[in-house]
Amino acid sequence: MKKKVLVVDDSKIVRHVLVKALKDDLGNYQIFEAEDGARGLEEATGQKIDIIFTDINMPRMGGIEMIDTLRMIDDYRDTPIIILTPEPLADRNDYGLEIKANGWLLKSFNSKQLSNLLQRIEGSLNAREP
Repeated sequence: MKKKVLVVDDSKIVRHVLVKALKDDLGNYQIFEAEDGARGLEEATGQKIDIIFTDINMPRMGGIEMIDTLRMIDDYRDTPIIILTPEPLADRNDYGLEIKANGWLLKSFNSKQLSNLLQRIEGSLNAREP
């Protein structure tokens, strides 16, 4: 069964690059897209998404507000949420914890970085399945 992935970013280019990498290079994903947090929240509440990638600064509703709202929904308390960022967050170790995200991915990622991240996420998802 295909894992459902939601990509939320106000940049069409970022969404296109990530969606292309997920579809063409890395595997078996059903991809949903949203241009801001409000639309991302609509997509997520209409179905069960397995992995969410989100930008932080977006119009209408930013990523932090979307994450906070999703984490209040039982189905999304443990869903992997990855921040899309233009700069490394490694020097801000507590940043992901502050906003309840599971990690981050540079917007200038390569397919190996994305593949490694997805392997870690898939491993944690598989460990939770009965």
